[in-house]
Amino acid sequence: MAGGSKFLMTILHDDGVYRHIRFDKPREQGFNEPFHIMTWPGRLTIAGGHGTYTFAREEDMFTFFKVRSWSINPHYWGEKLESIDKNAGYRAHDEDSCKAWILQDFWDRRTDYTPAEAKDIWQDLCWHVLNDGEYRYEPAARAALENFNTHGFRYNDLWETNWEDYSSHYLWSLQAIVWGIGQYRAAKATLPVGVTVSGPDQTPSTTPEAQS
Repeated sequence: MAGGSKFLMTILHDDGVYRHIRFDKPREQGFNEPFHIMTWPGRLTIAGGHGTYTFAREEDMFTFFKVRSWSINPHYWGEKLESIDKNAGYRAHDEDSCKAWILQDFWDRRTDYTPAEAKDIWQDLCWHVLNDGEYRYEPAARAALENFNTHGFRYNDLWETNWEDYSSHYLWSLQAIVWGIGQYRAAKATLPVGVTVSGPDQTPSTTPEAQS
């Protein structure tokens, strides 16, 4: 998870479905803001450097996020989002999708023009949109395409076009949730039957150093 980075887990509170778990990077790895996973009946929140997201579904949200092979389900889990970080976001402009759309749109429409016109259109697209990197940011991409006009090759009704994909912060947070739950369950499995933990003073078994 998170590029194979190491995190130290501390179970700050653990009482049924009321949990608060913190994950820190060792100091020798430099500054890295910790992330927290908190649950209470029907809710799970993850908060940290990649944003804050709250999901609502089942009484025990650790059960809801139970997966195999550390896979994530951005679409279905996204339907259960109750709050989304205003900066990190849920979906965001995807420059690869935008560039692919521009290329495919030109390819589909090129036969409506003479070969010489198509060549001019392509050269202008490269010069004013692709090589300039305008497609990397949504406002710039829309402005460049809306102002484009070579041999009558224009872009109309762009408001119907969407170049979004799941934000990198949202995807990271989903991976962190799944990974964190796995670390929590592994630590709990090492405790003697009937023993629970709650509070900042944890035994070594509840503060493992883990690496995906």
